Amino acid sequence: MGLDMYLYALDDEDLNSFNKIKTILKETPDTEYSKEEDELLEKFYDKKGDELAYWRKANAIHKFFCDYGEVVDEHIYYIIPRKLLVELLKKCMQVLIIGDKTYSEETLPTCGGFFFGSLEYNEFYYNYLEETVNTLAKILKEYKNDYFLYCASW
Repeated sequence: MGLDMYLYALDDEDLNSFNKIKTILKETPDTEYSKEEDELLEKFYDKKGDELAYWRKANAIHKFFCDYGEVVDEHIYYIIPRKLLVELLKKCMQVLIIGDKTYSEETLPTCGGFFFGSLEYNEFYYNYLEETVNTLAKILKEYKNDYFLYCASW
């Protein structure tokens, strides 16, 4: 049990679905979805097979995506534009280079939550930032997608 985080690539079909889902979630009460709306939501939420990244209890990364991503379903699903991945990569690199607790707190703060992991700026924190740098550099090099889907569960 804990904060599990995933990043998926989104294609044009996924983005069209996302725009429909935004309208559904905004305009339709939960209990009144049509069969077509239910299927669309289920398909989007069950996105599997193109997982690009996985983090466990990297709560500063979770906070960043929640603060700056486009909400699909608050605290769980967010659309992440490519430029936001670039920004996160830069912030992680800056924190790792400077290595100062105060700078880390200001640049990529941790966040608490149910089984979200440590709030300390310790070896674990800097290790998951280093893993994030390696992962995002690879994703940005290998994938040309303009948008990604961030999902969290705990």
